[in-house]
Amino acid sequence: MRAAGLAGVLTFALAGCGGGDDAGTGPGTASGGGDSIAVTAEPVDTCALFTADDFASVVGKPAGQPEKQEPQGSLLGGCTYLSKDVTVSVYVTARPGREWDDSVKAHGDVSVSGVGEKAFWADNVGLLVQPAGKPYFLQVLAMPDLSNPTAFGKELSVAVGQVAADR
Repeated sequence: MRAAGLAGVLTFALAGCGGGDDAGTGPGTASGGGDSIAVTAEPVDTCALFTADDFASVVGKPAGQPEKQEPQGSLLGGCTYLSKDVTVSVYVTARPGREWDDSVKAHGDVSVSGVGEKAFWADNVGLLVQPAGKPYFLQVLAMPDLSNPTAFGKELSVAVGQVAADR
């Protein structure tokens, strides 16, 4: 899935902005391709935070079941949706809350109101949102036009973030 690959690269770039000295230690490990990479906090099921029904309500009919990304390192979980007509992609990931300040500092702080406890938008990473009372934050990348996969849709990302942050 081309959109998932691009979102994964961008999310990986975000991961380099935080994590602190304890990256690689934590409550569990995730496996992928034979190698285990320590998970730095409790995993988050992001597919439960923004479901296929939510996708249908906000975007339209999904192409099928979401593609779930397993936790590894400071990625606590990820979920990718693609619209049935293959024009829209939505990617939601979770990161440890302790990485929030470094992520905001690295990518600039353009506050977005009405989403979670606090949220900000950056053209290069999409929407970052801190759900109230949660030990993690979410990154939402909505691509409303897959013919231009580097153009993230702020309005769509905010709509997705509002749903996911309220769970």
